[in-house]
Amino acid sequence: MEKITYVIGHKNPDTDSVVAAAAYAALKKALGFGGTVAARAGAVNPQTEYIFHRFNVPLPEFIPDLVPKVEYYLGEPPVCVDEMMPLWEALSVMESANRQVLPIVDKVGRYKAMLHYSAFAQSILTKINPRHKAVIPTSLYHLIETIKAQPLVVFDRDTVFNARMVVAALSTEKFHDYIHAEPADNKIVLVGDREEAQRIAVEAGAKAIIITNGILPSKEVKELAEKKGVSILTSPYDTSSTALLVLYSAPVITVADQGIAPLRRRDWIRTAKQAIAKSPSRSVPVVDDEGKVIGLFTEGDLIKEANIEVIMVDHNEFSQAVEGIDHYRIQEVIDHHRLGSFSTPYPITFINKVVGSTSTIVASMFRETRTPLT
Repeated sequence: MEKITYVIGHKNPDTDSVVAAAAYAALKKALGFGGTVAARAGAVNPQTEYIFHRFNVPLPEFIPDLVPKVEYYLGEPPVCVDEMMPLWEALSVMESANRQVLPIVDKVGRYKAMLHYSAFAQSILTKINPRHKAVIPTSLYHLIETIKAQPLVVFDRDTVFNARMVVAALSTEKFHDYIHAEPADNKIVLVGDREEAQRIAVEAGAKAIIITNGILPSKEVKELAEKKGVSILTSPYDTSSTALLVLYSAPVITVADQGIAPLRRRDWIRTAKQAIAKSPSRSVPVVDDEGKVIGLFTEGDLIKEANIEVIMVDHNEFSQAVEGIDHYRIQEVIDHHRLGSFSTPYPITFINKVVGSTSTIVASMFRETRTPLT
């Protein structure tokens, strides 16, 4: 995120503190420092409020404290994927974006879950366990998109159902007995160029048959499928590759980790540390007030420099400053008071003059830089 520089006065601000902050922030912006924001460390008195109202100038932003918060350390918004995206496509996004985790969101961008390799591996291992009949949440749409299948007959394209995958590898007689042993309305049958097996699957009322190796069904099988309400897809891949892709056709939300609670942008860093320690991926999504993902907070963010800096006006002592200011880089100090026990580990611009107000110093800086006072 873009670095922000707060120009802020002391706690319990008087008129000079607030006016100087607003004026100096305006000067910095006029000189090309676009990330400068005027701020105040407390409520304003009636006199100050009247002055800003009289000259139609907005009051500086109220900053109650600068205790380190999540929003001060966020990077660029993360890549997110829709909750109904096929798992195979979501994994492709992870790979192309070189990410270890992906926030999963709904259609309007609200956070739903996190996809990370641990959650993915756990889900796939469950589905390929030979002791259990794998149940794969999918839809005709997800199958078509994942397998890049040619849809020949399609019914109920978008409804997600719990599918069981069957490979028609038995003899015709045994396959007939097997598929009729229990209801077939949730079965996806993978079959090659065996027309009789195709016909048996259709007559049994399978949800869909996927014919592999790009083979097309006969006219009779297609017409029977249309009559029985059975979908037919043609996969360009062989049977083993198609079976693998069927596993990966599930909506990503069904395999993502829904147990990772998001952080809010105003949460304290100590809260973020606890959340990261509990996260299997050592990363936690950050959401705004509407629950939309605005960032991804990771272990690395805990040790990087904050994306805010500070300019102190009308004071130069931390005891008078907004709480937490000592956690950030101080760029400048503009003041007219006595010097306190102020120090920084790096050089800064420090202006201190014997004048009646800090606003007087700021006004002179407008003249020195030939910046119009408007």
